[in-house]
Amino acid sequence: MYTDEIRIIEENQDKNLYQNQNEKVIFQTVELTNYAATVIEKSSGLFTADSVVNIINTDNKNVKEYTVNLVTKELYTYGNIIALNLGTEIEFIDTNGLLKKRYIAKQEITNIVLSDSIAGVIYRDKIEIVNL
Repeated sequence: MYTDEIRIIEENQDKNLYQNQNEKVIFQTVELTNYAATVIEKSSGLFTADSVVNIINTDNKNVKEYTVNLVTKELYTYGNIIALNLGTEIEFIDTNGLLKKRYIAKQEITNIVLSDSIAGVIYRDKIEIVNL
């Protein structure tokens, strides 16, 4: 994973999986099972921006796209789950580009811990468990 592209490097091959085309990439990850993900910030108005998540299948290079109407503050991944920290909201999406769960908090989220079926939402003073 580089700042402008994601490559697959094997014994006899070096092939390009995804290349950024002058986009504002805010997060990238290759820590998903057989997938890579890139979060791009796109302007949607004068003072607003959207986050576009591109989920790339490493086997066949198919790209799924998921759009969030807010700017992503942090990206967390585990297995086939992507968690987008939007400040006081989390969107859990799967590698098919579908929303699994939306979690809305009453205060700013500090950190997120993921597993296959649950997520730990960490605040400054407490931790909440969310069923996925």
